[in-house]
Amino acid sequence: MVDRLMAVCLSGMLTSVVLAGEPNLSGPREGFVFDSPTKSVRPILGMLGAAYLGTAVLNEIDAAWIAPGRQHGIVVQGDKVLLVSGLGSERLDISTLPGSGKRPEGVAWSSDGSLAVLYSATGRWIQKFTHVPDAPVSGQFTDFSVLAGELSAFAVDAPGARIGFGIRGEVDGGVYMAVNDQFPRLLMTIAEPAAVAFGKSESLYVADRATGQIFELQSSGLSASIIRAENGAADFIAIRFGEDSRGRRLFYLVSRADQTLRIYDASTYDLVNEIALEAQPTGMEPVGESSLLLSGRVRSGDPLWLLSGKPSPVVYFVPGIGGGMEGQY
Repeated sequence: MVDRLMAVCLSGMLTSVVLAGEPNLSGPREGFVFDSPTKSVRPILGMLGAAYLGTAVLNEIDAAWIAPGRQHGIVVQGDKVLLVSGLGSERLDISTLPGSGKRPEGVAWSSDGSLAVLYSATGRWIQKFTHVPDAPVSGQFTDFSVLAGELSAFAVDAPGARIGFGIRGEVDGGVYMAVNDQFPRLLMTIAEPAAVAFGKSESLYVADRATGQIFELQSSGLSASIIRAENGAADFIAIRFGEDSRGRRLFYLVSRADQTLRIYDASTYDLVNEIALEAQPTGMEPVGESSLLLSGRVRSGDPLWLLSGKPSPVVYFVPGIGGGMEGQY
């Protein structure tokens, strides 16, 4: 396969992006992921349970965040922030993301992929972009570096109207929410917010590493502890809601210390299952319609680990390049 070199003129400077020539994207495709060892974006091809990591569709990049279940994403190459679309086609469209002034460390997407929120944990800023990918419009740039502490958790609700984040610190540590581009307001004071997530309701959920509890925070300011250490809340790195094929709402919690995924009934918060993980989890990032990336590749030959929520929650591994057959764990 012969690679095609595409030169993209960006703000008067020439940025070279290597595109893979004619990748085979036919058949089922779970989604696209950034592959750190090869600095590329690759598709996960086939059904989970018999899937493999496909040929790179974009090479020589530093980071990428792909809209879940979509064919576009935000890409970083050097000091450039780029918008890429057409990942499932033979031709990619690549351009500068208009209005992006700083390099993000993460991107959170709305459920339909039309809104992206770029953020930086070290820089302590967020910026919203709407009408992605067809006609992206940059929104308000919010700098909260006045807060003492570091950004430790981040989430966007499905419509993209509400942004929740945690600040770790003894002074300004807590959980904050910004609604419709307003300046974030403090919802709860805690020193060690480890993860946040939105459900279908108006509530924001936060994992407090210091106390080993999961709290439900209502917009009115009321809070309630829903999961405690005695039923599995410990050293968590990610929380998220899901749904199985029967329509049962589930709450996922990933713990780092014991490398375990815990699954709760979201109506009662009773623990319904525990799955020991083979690799150190890094988070729960959406990939496909009902799949979440639990652990990406760090070294060549490493597999990917994904959670599929349907028909019922199962953890799968997708082998690294040249790693053999895929399987269920």
